[in-house]
Amino acid sequence: MAHYDVFLSCAPQDAGWGTKIRDALRAKGYQVVPADGPYPPIVPSEGPPPAPESADVLIVVVSPSYFRSSSIPRLLRTFLESRRPVLPVIVRETGLPSELRNIPALDLTAVYPEEIDDAVAAVVRTYTRTRQHALMERLPDVLRANEDPSAASAAHGRKIFVIHAHDSDDAREIWSAFVLRRETRLEPILWQIDALLDNPVGHGQTSSGNGIDNQVLPAENGDVVLLLISRGLLRSQFLESVAVEKLLAEQSAGRLIVIPVITHPITWQRTQLRDLTPLPSGGVPISEWESRDAAIASVVEGVWLAIDEATRNTWEARSGPPGGAYPAGRYTTPPAPLILEDNTPYGTDPAASTEVFDLNDVFKRSGVPSLTFVEPPEFFRLIMALRTTGRGIVVEGPSGIGKTTLLKKALERAGPSLGQVQVLSARKPADRPAIERLPEHHVGTVAVDDFHRLPAELRERLLDHLKVLADEESAAKLLVVGIPGTGASLVDLGFDVATRIDVFRLSAAGLRTDGNALVLDVIGKGEQALNLVFKDRAQIVRAAAGSLLTAQMLCWELAVLHGVERTQPFSVEIAGDVTRAETRVMRDLAAKYDPELAGFAALDGPAEATCIHLLTQLGRHDDGVLRLDDLREDVRVDNPGFAAGIDAFIRSHPAGLTGSSAAIEKHLHYDPRARMIIGEDPQLLFYLRRRSAEQLAEVAGKRLPRPRDQVFVSYSHRDGAWLERLDTHLRPLIRDGMLDLWDDRRIQAGDRWLTEITQALERAKIAILLVSANFLASDFINHKEVPKLLAAADAGGCRIIPVIIGACLFSEDKRLNMFQAANPPDKPLDALPKHAADRYLVEVARHFLHP
Repeated sequence: MAHYDVFLSCAPQDAGWGTKIRDALRAKGYQVVPADGPYPPIVPSEGPPPAPESADVLIVVVSPSYFRSSSIPRLLRTFLESRRPVLPVIVRETGLPSELRNIPALDLTAVYPEEIDDAVAAVVRTYTRTRQHALMERLPDVLRANEDPSAASAAHGRKIFVIHAHDSDDAREIWSAFVLRRETRLEPILWQIDALLDNPVGHGQTSSGNGIDNQVLPAENGDVVLLLISRGLLRSQFLESVAVEKLLAEQSAGRLIVIPVITHPITWQRTQLRDLTPLPSGGVPISEWESRDAAIASVVEGVWLAIDEATRNTWEARSGPPGGAYPAGRYTTPPAPLILEDNTPYGTDPAASTEVFDLNDVFKRSGVPSLTFVEPPEFFRLIMALRTTGRGIVVEGPSGIGKTTLLKKALERAGPSLGQVQVLSARKPADRPAIERLPEHHVGTVAVDDFHRLPAELRERLLDHLKVLADEESAAKLLVVGIPGTGASLVDLGFDVATRIDVFRLSAAGLRTDGNALVLDVIGKGEQALNLVFKDRAQIVRAAAGSLLTAQMLCWELAVLHGVERTQPFSVEIAGDVTRAETRVMRDLAAKYDPELAGFAALDGPAEATCIHLLTQLGRHDDGVLRLDDLREDVRVDNPGFAAGIDAFIRSHPAGLTGSSAAIEKHLHYDPRARMIIGEDPQLLFYLRRRSAEQLAEVAGKRLPRPRDQVFVSYSHRDGAWLERLDTHLRPLIRDGMLDLWDDRRIQAGDRWLTEITQALERAKIAILLVSANFLASDFINHKEVPKLLAAADAGGCRIIPVIIGACLFSEDKRLNMFQAANPPDKPLDALPKHAADRYLVEVARHFLHP
């Protein structure tokens, strides 16, 4: 049985409200039924109503029309009788049946036209709370059902391990998302890192010893392993272990699916997982998503894509190349072979001839695609709006989403009724005069792209012109294309415009509301045109992060890597190399963007990092729009320095990016009136999402201050045995992610050891000094390590804890004796019985339990 987040029920007379609520829910990543088409079918007059358990919540758009056919429609009655959650949204005054009078409702009957968007946003917020409450109430019942052996057997033997450290708040929520979706037929298992460390033996396995490298999951062929990347997991050193190396080897052999899930913005790319494409979509950490539900949904859908891909590849290995039978996947369908005019598959006969497409015409890295154009859900509605006289149209969405392509395709389909069609861009200086003359010389249909780049006074003139066209029901038509929020900004300029325009909001294409991926459709069309099969479609989808242009770029690079120039006479399989394709794309983009990014990063001075952090924040916004007022409020408490830097940036650029900073304007636009930075180049956003603040600082020739978040151990190598004993006492805290211990054993062969030590000293929040005569005699320790630690302590950035491990002149050392030692200097640890020395080491460990 298919499962959906929400059923949306309304009468045909209220389709306007229904459409707005549906689109707003879709924009947040929720699956809504009906997916498309007119209203109802959700209040059917014939046939059985949908099963209530197939949706989390029923939203009812209440008006007199809704109850006209009967006192209470059958779908609503079914939900009420099964005690499923119902959210009534009252849009026109009407009497309520007794069954609805005790259910909390949202009353929108007094909403003015200019308040419609805010009202719809309130519906989405109320729905989210209703759904979360319903899911938590259902959780115990679902868990009991999952304990039933029959439920486990229905999982087709496929388990999903959610491996996490103690500091991950997302693990249970991800696990619950799979548990509550019983139709997924997966057996989700929470697996905290402690279990891997304390219980190393897997099913049917024996352990030859203890330690992290002997860990074995009870995983079997086809299972999924999600590694929730948090600071605690990185500190646990699990990702550096042989266990992870074995998991990756199992993935390479096609026996496991291993996917990293990024929970918070941390640097994980230096681990063994660096060649994997993470979730959520685009590698944007869960904590950085505007909607947490949408982030979790992205993880769930990404896992399904990976499972479908693995199923498809396994079937191919057994059944031969495309053209044979494939199992029906949740998303994917096999690429059909090209068919000749005589109905024979292309490639059957090497001498056969058919239309051959060039790679550059199939996967286009710029311009409007034709062979791989995919109609989004709103395509037909846009065509009908184009044929409606008088009303203005707004198409808004992030860069790279395909707004311009969608518009041009819709204009082609709308037919000759539109008259003369002209597309103007505010980015092009040559088009600006024609845009300025529109109110006086408007003929046919005119689209103005990049509307947000126009001066405020010109936008207001065009808004007045749009009202005149609507009032006169003119045959001339004005279309506006811009960033997310363009429609709302027009309403802000003139509240009475809300009833004169149709707004089409395009969101990231990674997830369609019917569960299919637009990106997958693009890949499938390209496969068919070129007679290819991409073996790693799911990884391409994750890397594309909903951007159709990024998907085109990656597919183009993959084809080039395999020597594909045009349609192949025989089916060609393209396996792996997605990471390599990303690397090649990034190399080309670095040459294109680094000079402009360095210029932007230099706007706030050589020692400041505000502009660098603005760039990283922009890369984390799916819509490519960074609203500085919102960002400043978000960071004001936790990062007041960054908030002050944002204020300084706003004050420094009252007229936008001008003068020496204007070069970046062809890729980024700063609107000083709205205080927004807009990423207009989708390739730049792709690039920023894969660049850390440290990497951008290096491009700009800056050095970011390092956060002090490590425990640094300074010791003489002659006292290595005491380091091992200290490590033994601290190991439980390291494993739980409570501290990140650094000593020079972490320096790998080939690393620049002095650079590594210097960086570790800069990150030291606490320094443990294992003081002995050997320690005091070491020139390196006393000339390199101790001075840096003392300077940090004087600045209040580092706490120093001496541990006297051997008789020495600690009390006479004026630099060190000002710090309270863990044990009396006249009772060095090597002079004490083992149990007494261990008591002092335990006290050192307790410093981190009670800082």
